[in-house]
Formats: sequence, C-alpha cells, structure tokens
Amino acid sequence: MNTDVNFQISGILEASDDPSDYEEDSKHWLVFDKIDNLFVYGGGTLDGNGKIWWKNSCIKNKKRVRY
Repeated sequence: MNTDVNFQISGILEASDDPSDYEEDSKHWLVFDKIDNLFVYGGGTLDGNGKIWWKNSCIKNKKRVRY
C-alpha cells in the first residue's frame, strides 16, 4: 500500500547551534528515513544554521575529526 506522507512547514524549522544536542547523531539535524512518497511543502523555511556549523567544521578546523 502506497501512502503519501505530507510534511508542511509554515514557519521556520531551525537546527540547534549546540553540538551537545546532536550527541546521538552528529551528522544530521533532520532525518526522514525509509519513507516513500514524501512531500514537503508550505511557505516556511528549513534553516540548518550553516554559518555556525561551517565555522566549526573539520574543513575549517583541522583539529576536528572527520567521520
């Protein structure tokens, strides 16, 4: 049975800027896994807080370990 999964973003969905919030999974802040027919819509914004994360990435900070 194929069922559509609809995910509506009406506001701002923002990633945390605190690394301790990602202790279980340090590579992802938002995950949709094993979903067929996923539809994301709405007038909202996905904000991954990239400026903070790129500043602290292993590419910019060679002391950080790359997984």
